[in-house]
Amino acid sequence: PSPVAQPRTMNDDDPTLAALSSAVDSIESRYLTCGQFSMPAPLQITASGGQTATFPIKRGEQLTEIKKLTDVAAPSPFGLGGETVVNTAVRQASQVMGDSLTFAGGFDGALPPAVLEKIRTELVPDAGAVTAKLHKVNIYEKGGHFAEHRDTPRSETHFGSLVLLLPAYHAGGALCVDHAGQRKVVDWGKTGDWAPRYHYGFGADAAKRLAEHTPAGVLRWCAFFGDTKHHVGTVSDGVRVTLAYELYRDGKPDPFADALLQRAEAVRQAFAAVVADDACLPEGGTLGFEAAHLYEEKELSATEKALAKTSAKDVSVKKIKSGLKNEDAVLAVAAAAAGLRVETKRVLSDGEGYCEQQWELAKMPASDRGFGRVRNCDGCRMKGVSPDEIDDYAAGHLDEGITWLSSRKGAKRLLAELQFGEYFGNEACTDTFYTRTVLVVSLPPAAERGAIKGARLTADRVRLEEPPAKTPAASAKKPAAASASGGKAGASASASSCAAPLKQATLGFGGATPAAAASSGTAAGKKRAAADAGIDKARATAKAEDADGSDDDDDEEEYEVEAILKSRPSGKSTEYYVKWKGYDDPDDNTWEPRKNLHADLIAEFEGQPAAKKHKGEADAAATAGKGKGKAKAVDDDYDEDEDDEDDEDDDEEYVEAAPSAASASRSSSAPPSLFPAAPAAKNAAGPRTIHVTGGRGNSRCQQMGGVTTVTLAAGQGLRELKTAIRKIFGKVDCHKLGSLTLASTGAIAKKNDLKDGCTVVCHYTYAPGDPSAFGGRRRGGFGGFRRGGGSDRERMLLMLMARGYGMF
Repeated sequence: PSPVAQPRTMNDDDPTLAALSSAVDSIESRYLTCGQFSMPAPLQITASGGQTATFPIKRGEQLTEIKKLTDVAAPSPFGLGGETVVNTAVRQASQVMGDSLTFAGGFDGALPPAVLEKIRTELVPDAGAVTAKLHKVNIYEKGGHFAEHRDTPRSETHFGSLVLLLPAYHAGGALCVDHAGQRKVVDWGKTGDWAPRYHYGFGADAAKRLAEHTPAGVLRWCAFFGDTKHHVGTVSDGVRVTLAYELYRDGKPDPFADALLQRAEAVRQAFAAVVADDACLPEGGTLGFEAAHLYEEKELSATEKALAKTSAKDVSVKKIKSGLKNEDAVLAVAAAAAGLRVETKRVLSDGEGYCEQQWELAKMPASDRGFGRVRNCDGCRMKGVSPDEIDDYAAGHLDEGITWLSSRKGAKRLLAELQFGEYFGNEACTDTFYTRTVLVVSLPPAAERGAIKGARLTADRVRLEEPPAKTPAASAKKPAAASASGGKAGASASASSCAAPLKQATLGFGGATPAAAASSGTAAGKKRAAADAGIDKARATAKAEDADGSDDDDDEEEYEVEAILKSRPSGKSTEYYVKWKGYDDPDDNTWEPRKNLHADLIAEFEGQPAAKKHKGEADAAATAGKGKGKAKAVDDDYDEDEDDEDDEDDDEEYVEAAPSAASASRSSSAPPSLFPAAPAAKNAAGPRTIHVTGGRGNSRCQQMGGVTTVTLAAGQGLRELKTAIRKIFGKVDCHKLGSLTLASTGAIAKKNDLKDGCTVVCHYTYAPGDPSAFGGRRRGGFGGFRRGGGSDRERMLLMLMARGYGMF
């Protein structure tokens, strides 16, 4: 969904509202969070044996000042094939270790408690506390970069990394973090205070003004899980100086904790804290939150009716399942459980900013019918709307006294693109209008809040399905050929070594969990140690039952599934080619049906890239059993080297291979999404939100960066999607919109691929049409000379040209 910029009337210094905003942002699991804080005085950093560098640095003195650090810095290494190496093709940077640094002035090197609390609530809300350990200072000079990598987990409580940018001018060097098909780009080179806001002059005068500029004393930071892939882009100018921290939680994660319930209850408690704080909006007010999903009128009406019939004690997601979706539903339930009144509002706003106000709608429109009208404009017929007509169309102006909280991005739907102005002609301008939904929570005055009674949330109130079981399940049928092959083909997964996946997994966990592994005794303890040593291989214990079906544990033999090598279709099901631990002879590998294998193993295998899924037994054998303190990556990429974690030269080690069940079980693993899909609508082919990138066209398309969002109604497919793209982005000279590909796979998109929330990429093909025609390939020709048509701008421009030549 496209981001919606909203004025924030919230006082950022109000800790109660800030805590509520942070809790709402944390409803959905995150793998990255960012922020900033100010220094009261300049920062002074001194490296042992070196001079003192002061930040922020005046732009003209930057190279001289940073040289005080680079003189004592060493080249930054990385792990490769079990060794620590320096290769500027992979990483070009220098570093100074944290234990040799001393801080003075406005920052002592310790992160503020508010920063650590934000990281805890947004990344690991199940943790009691988060601590940060200074690792080193990284210096990326012009041309510096770092290829894609993962950070090395130091222990079971080490879950991520934090990068803190020191105020020094640089361009480029963006931090890109990838996880689960999503990418976040943190480009401080563009957003930093690196130049005067207004600097006029040319040549030497402009250069002088830039050289004398000193950026503000603001420290920007970004925290993310350690197993996310990330890289640092090339620094094109200046010097990028960052402090690197290791993030630790106060204890190992609980594999059976309900992450969704923890987050929902945290939001409810944050609302309760606002109610209990008489100094927070003492006169009362309205708290506003952007809805993360698009809604039809029937869904919003159903939500309002359901909320009106519930109380703080019985409100639940199930009761509003036909209305709000995912995190929007959890937010509404949490606020209602705190005893507050929740409402939905339909909002109309413009996208170009020509309107200085927003409107509230009585109903969510399904189309632009009735919005604006066709009128004459300098001899042309075009559709437009005036402010008075918008006032008649809407129910009224949106309350400007709403206190907007949360940094959630709202989803908006394009309503119309038409002319807007008091008068039409040269006075009018093209504007876009969008509709969206916001959730508002009414907060009574402080004197009336004593009567508000809330109720704690339970798992069944925040879920549509039954809560996950507290004990891992482990049952599987024995294959018929188990006894004939010595029993090793049995594949009933052992609960002690492979915990069943929780549908709403705890933050910091993927598949198997360390707690579940620890409960399996000595053998599992060895596996835990092997995983911590870097074995990037999925291991799960399988028990083979006797041929007579006996359940006597004393007669059972245990075997380990080392890897699933490949798969093949078998009727309507699938069979998997299994390699067993301790059986290196290829003849011992067996084909097993899906029902005989644990779901964790299959999920891990299916989740691997196709290139790795069919690499064959030779690659699997090459990586199997090499767990003696080192782990060979599946590809010839950069590996972990954990032989000596205390060695300063071995302080950062990186892995390119995809995370396995063993590595995912560490607390450094980014969490799965708590909302994998929105609740199923009654009509499975109902409205879908499609994200579009790579668009080309008019100047508005350039302003949008070729990115937009299109909503498809029930029954609509590729044809309607392409029509909407052409309407939004306009026409392209001598080119036509060709195929659309899926951003996730690169495959050509088909109608069945257009799922809610998917992203497609536009591709254009050269098609000049009639080169002799004015404008080349244009639908209807420039100004509509051929078969009529052409854009409004083209017709107006043609009219003006004709008047200039005296044609009219």
